[in-house]
Amino acid sequence: PPYGTYPFMDDFSLSARPSVVAFKDDRRFLASSVLRPNHVEGSAVGNWSDFDQGVTPDDSDALSFDLAGNDHQSIRHLMAAQVLLAFTSRATWAVAGSGDLGVLTPTAIAARDVLPIGSAHYPAPTKSDNAFFMVEDKGGRPYAITTDGNGSAVPDDLSIFSSHFFVGHKIVDWAWCRDPFLTLWAVRDDGKLFALCMAPSAGVKAWTQHEIVGGIVEAVCSLPVGGEDLLYMVVRRGETLNLERLAHRVVDDMRACHLDNAYIYDGSEDKGLTVNFITVGDPMQLNITLDAPGGVLDGDVIRLLDNEGNPVLAQVTGVIGVTVFAGAISGP
Repeated sequence: PPYGTYPFMDDFSLSARPSVVAFKDDRRFLASSVLRPNHVEGSAVGNWSDFDQGVTPDDSDALSFDLAGNDHQSIRHLMAAQVLLAFTSRATWAVAGSGDLGVLTPTAIAARDVLPIGSAHYPAPTKSDNAFFMVEDKGGRPYAITTDGNGSAVPDDLSIFSSHFFVGHKIVDWAWCRDPFLTLWAVRDDGKLFALCMAPSAGVKAWTQHEIVGGIVEAVCSLPVGGEDLLYMVVRRGETLNLERLAHRVVDDMRACHLDNAYIYDGSEDKGLTVNFITVGDPMQLNITLDAPGGVLDGDVIRLLDNEGNPVLAQVTGVIGVTVFAGAISGP
């Protein structure tokens, strides 16, 4: 028969109350009280206040378990994936049941230590479409964890190619912006903003630092606006805290160039230039004598033809009289 018990409130003290909650498979999971930091209670299916455990429980009845390891395990976060992920002070655990779907029941509970690295209290883990992100407790490196329905979880060190961004620093907040560019935005403890762009199928992950001129970022979140996920930031400017939004990142002009150092020439502008003579003083320097150099300005990219009729692109570095000085981009 049901007992009507609520396991975390038996002595009505704050030390018995849970500090972590998650929902999975229509159960409410509560964990990590002061008295039992490694203990998890799961409600009955569909009844989030029913934690009664009978002598011969049904699969849908309440359940409970402890995470047992050689080290003291204090649960800091729970997250629902194909398995139940438990992030503790010493490790990350994958908790699954039996069968193809790995559904947890009172008689089918298997907890495995999949990453022997503790999770930081803050920021809490966040998730993308197919991965969970966590920050390690000691060094502050970020990790991604992918799961499957067989109770397996695979960790991936996200800082392996950019460790210099995190040595001596920690991530204090982050947000996942799925659309349009699958970007994880992270705030470092010195107020710097970083972006991680990922293409898991291609094995690509790359961090970039973004300058917030005159400001220090303190917190971020992602909100869906007009078909994309926009990044909102709390930015400290002097003594003032401002709520700011990252500019719209989808451009209508597909000719836009976002590279560090690049030239663009689409051939759409004909300056009516007639080349009389080209001398090459240096392999990358062209001195071009034109009949009518008017309209040619410093920085322009011009298109010429060599003696064999092949196109040559050059960027103008100066114009004196009828002579145009240009650095060759392609061609001779």
